[in-house]
Amino acid sequence: MDLREWNLVAQGDFFRRHPWEIARLWSLIHFLRQNGYSSESKFSVLDFGGGDLFVALGVKHFFPGAQITSIDSAYSPDLISSLKASAQMRQLTAYRSLDEWKPESGGRADVVLLLDVLEHCENDQAILKMLRASGKVSHGALWVITVPAFQSLFTRYDQFLGHFRRYGFGQLRGAIENSGLDVKAGGYFFGSLVLPRMLQKGLELIGLGKQKPKGLAGYRPIPFVGKAMATILYSDFYLLTFLNRLGIRPPGLSCYALAKAAH
Repeated sequence: MDLREWNLVAQGDFFRRHPWEIARLWSLIHFLRQNGYSSESKFSVLDFGGGDLFVALGVKHFFPGAQITSIDSAYSPDLISSLKASAQMRQLTAYRSLDEWKPESGGRADVVLLLDVLEHCENDQAILKMLRASGKVSHGALWVITVPAFQSLFTRYDQFLGHFRRYGFGQLRGAIENSGLDVKAGGYFFGSLVLPRMLQKGLELIGLGKQKPKGLAGYRPIPFVGKAMATILYSDFYLLTFLNRLGIRPPGLSCYALAKAAH
């Protein structure tokens, strides 16, 4: 979401966010808990491409002991100053580039988040290799990576967001493994959103659906509906990731991989 909306997070107005954002955050919390992190854990998180810090604040809420650093080239000096002036935001650090982050001795990231970031990068492997070579990520770090799924579902909305591509799981796994990481788990989620996107794509192909995309910032919440929709999407995520662990990969609108450095 647009960085100008970061104040909604600071105000704690959680369910004014788009249900997809809420469900994705819950999904991330599930991944972290599944990999041994608890509310008592103390660990360092690098949120690369952190956007408006909704995810960073969400992680901090569920894991108070986490030290979170968010990197995003779109951060302006004024925005960073505003974040530092907020009581909640003082729990986080934000920088415009990885070079600006100077972690203290032993402060390298235990978790790397790349949530819907790689599709914005012309060379996704270069980004992964740069992060690995930075010296700011521990060798045993958990990498949580999500991307939009299936190039066949690429629409004007992807163009609006500045996407270079959408991914199949094999393509995502290949990019990750060619960067020196091992994929430990992965697949698709948010299967319930595939049909609506297929309909959107179909309308575009026949020359309809040409209205300008509004993005998540155009979402207008309806009382109770947002929470219900987020709950449905999270249930969708839970079911598909369970099937993924069994080696069954039903299609979903999002693709994920959990990775660690290759030995």
